[in-house]
Amino acid sequence: MPPFSASLPDYRLTITLTAGDCSFTYNRPRNKAPGSNHQMEHTCPPEVDSVFRCYPDDIRRKLLFLRTLIYETAQEIDGVGALEETLKWNEPAYLAKGGSTIRIGWKKSRPEQYAMYFNCNSRLVDTFKEIYGAEFRYEGNRAIVFQQNEEVAASELKHCIALSLTYHRIKHLPMLGA
Repeated sequence: MPPFSASLPDYRLTITLTAGDCSFTYNRPRNKAPGSNHQMEHTCPPEVDSVFRCYPDDIRRKLLFLRTLIYETAQEIDGVGALEETLKWNEPAYLAKGGSTIRIGWKKSRPEQYAMYFNCNSRLVDTFKEIYGAEFRYEGNRAIVFQQNEEVAASELKHCIALSLTYHRIKHLPMLGA
């Protein structure tokens, strides 16, 4: 499969899918200080890679884009540190010290959509609804749902990701400090 590239106003992303590896590379946002425009690369652990391989090609690209946004957001937040990438409920999951788990996934029962899942016992999705309202579709208090053919509001989603990655530090604040 050839590499997939997507360009957004702030950065360039390349997702590479090969026989034994899924990885992505992105350049730091252009608005960062000179000299900080270096590439970062993250390779999936084998068990996560095998789950990504089970998704249809188009959905896999979209989920890898969400994965990129998670890693990029973590990199931009002071104190988040390294993310742990693992599986929870057989879906790719991302954990940060002091944060709440984020999962991404697709269900065969709803082939036209994919989602980013958050802890349903947190105030995260309720806060997202308050801040972003109709910008996103939600599944109860646990997910932001995307239609296969829609464009993701990347900067708004990165804000939601940031709130999740720092949740245990901000959960006591009104509107999570947003």
